[in-house]
Amino acid sequence: MRGVSTVALAVAASIAASGNGSAVNVGDYQGIALLVLNSGATNAGTNTIKLQHSDDGSTNWTDTGDQFTAVTTSASYQEIMINADKLRKFVRVVDTLAGGATAVVRSVTLVGRKKYA
Repeated sequence: MRGVSTVALAVAASIAASGNGSAVNVGDYQGIALLVLNSGATNAGTNTIKLQHSDDGSTNWTDTGDQFTAVTTSASYQEIMINADKLRKFVRVVDTLAGGATAVVRSVTLVGRKKYA
């Protein structure tokens, strides 16, 4: 599709503990966008994945209000429609493993339009 771009917010990786992902610059995205989660099953318990944003990519991280349904011991593909205009310049993925979960592989991608594409 013309003018549509993707950016990996979290590359496919094995997660062994709760934690914060790396800051990703999404300042060029505008309008309606799609967050895509592709996750394998957890070994036990759940993994809850949410998005946080920040103006500078290092301080004052706050939740965007965008969160996927918790991934359990079944693989999961989920999409969330968001308004990229509400995002600050940087976002990161936050994983929260609970209930005995110690392993899961997941990726998160943003699909949308850039302002100057």
